[in-house]
Amino acid sequence: MEQVNEILEKVKKETVDTNIKHTFRLSFMYSLKAIVFLVIIIALFVLNIAKFSKKHMLQYVILVVIVVYIIYYMYKLIKYRIVIDENILIYEKNRINLKDIVKLQFMRTRVGGSKYDNCIALLTKDKRYIIRLNMEKKYLFIALLMKITKLKVEV
Repeated sequence: MEQVNEILEKVKKETVDTNIKHTFRLSFMYSLKAIVFLVIIIALFVLNIAKFSKKHMLQYVILVVIVVYIIYYMYKLIKYRIVIDENILIYEKNRINLKDIVKLQFMRTRVGGSKYDNCIALLTKDKRYIIRLNMEKKYLFIALLMKITKLKVEV
């Protein structure tokens, strides 16, 4: 995982154009890890079902649940995007006016069990948004936020 100083140095090197619409998607490595995880789940389940010659109703129910979960997970992977257009950040169902941001904070947040991930917190007067930096062009994303809000990222 990159150190904060390394990330901020790479952000300073980015050239930013705020007049165009920017779209950010999940990074290739993150997507690849997620797909491998799904393949492992499918393989384990299929191997365990193959051990039993007689199919039980519970196995079919579990199979349906797993298939629904995999479809939902793939949908979320494909649908994930963050858009910055005309000083508005569109993230999932949120529309954040970047001119209302009062503080940008870089943080490492626990995302599961003992795993930590780099995130950026956007604080407005009334709400706090935390965005994971597991995206392509994350340095451009941070540079855009800094330029539009005219704030420096705090550690």
